[in-house]
Amino acid sequence: VLTPFQRFSGKALYPTLVAKASILFYLMIKNHPFQNGKKRIAITTLLTFLFGNGKWLKADAQELYNFTVWVAHSPSEFKEQVVAAIQKFIRNHLTDAD
Repeated sequence: VLTPFQRFSGKALYPTLVAKASILFYLMIKNHPFQNGKKRIAITTLLTFLFGNGKWLKADAQELYNFTVWVAHSPSEFKEQVVAAIQKFIRNHLTDAD
């Protein structure tokens, strides 16, 4: 949970809100912190994190679910590419929270 806020040599490893949200979402799914419900918890964590920062995802529930399943089934050796895809998904659906 603290990975998005890591620093190295005084610089944030994930400097933007989208970068932080993306790695948080990825790790909640892929690092198996829970026996069941990883995808649901990852979505809830992502939305809570974004809302806490005044943002929200404007995405169809089915689209978000399908994307989450794709992330869950992605091979771990493609982590960088998957995180980049998550960043793109978030950027494409990010809006201000009401």
